[in-house]
Amino acid sequence: MSTDPFASPPEGVAAPAPQANPGIAPAYTPGHTAAPRAFVPPGGSPVGQHLAALAPPQGPPLAHPASYPLAATPPLEVSGHARWAKVGAFSAAVAGLCLAAFNYLVAVTADDDLAAALVITALFGVAFLGGLTGYLTLCLWMIRVRDIVKPQGYPAPESWKIWAGWCIPLYSLVAPLRAMDKLAFKAGKERMTPFLTLWWGGFLVTNIASRLTDLTGIEASIVLVLSVVEAVAALASLAGLLVLIARISAVATTPPPGQALPSAPPTGAALQPGPAAWQQQPPAGFTS
Repeated sequence: MSTDPFASPPEGVAAPAPQANPGIAPAYTPGHTAAPRAFVPPGGSPVGQHLAALAPPQGPPLAHPASYPLAATPPLEVSGHARWAKVGAFSAAVAGLCLAAFNYLVAVTADDDLAAALVITALFGVAFLGGLTGYLTLCLWMIRVRDIVKPQGYPAPESWKIWAGWCIPLYSLVAPLRAMDKLAFKAGKERMTPFLTLWWGGFLVTNIASRLTDLTGIEASIVLVLSVVEAVAALASLAGLLVLIARISAVATTPPPGQALPSAPPTGAALQPGPAAWQQQPPAGFTS
């Protein structure tokens, strides 16, 4: 009898059926609904014992990345914008005082007084720069507060209304007040109403008094009274605006009632073991 393992069997003798290797899973064929399995040697075989001895110790599987405790996204800060907004509020108040002095000097100064003309020019320049600084810093602060309170579900003005509301004629009489009123909703509209009135009322009085001093034929004494009213109104508007900035900024970053801002896990906290990703989600195209 031939001992060649590759020799063909004699004629009339059927070839023996191949023995299945218990350590190899059946071959994967197209249309099969189960995922193909990897080679797993039997634990009792020498090959399986050898591979088990070589394999590093395995701990519990890591959790699915979707279940990791992610660090919270740092909330937007408003403190820096609030400080600059307060600087802008003082700048706007200084602009109002300079404008009051400017209007008075223009009304009572002779046309040939060169020294007074230089002072008037300086006052106008300071008033312009102070007003521009107040406009930019206040709008930037309002935009930041809007970006914080809007995702929390509170009313918030649109960005273009904050910027353009100060510049459009007639619309500028109500647009900044309406925008600030929405931003003050979270701080308590009833508590903020007096300061809103003080801020915007002082602002309107300042502008009205300034326009009245531009009229021709007004006596110097009346111009002086209007200038004083303009200066006092500017200071009153400053007081109301400072309170609004402080109180709105203080509550802007606090979570809404019944909700808590997400927090990052403590430093050094271990991940909880859980099923691996391939165990949680079967491969596409296969069914478990």
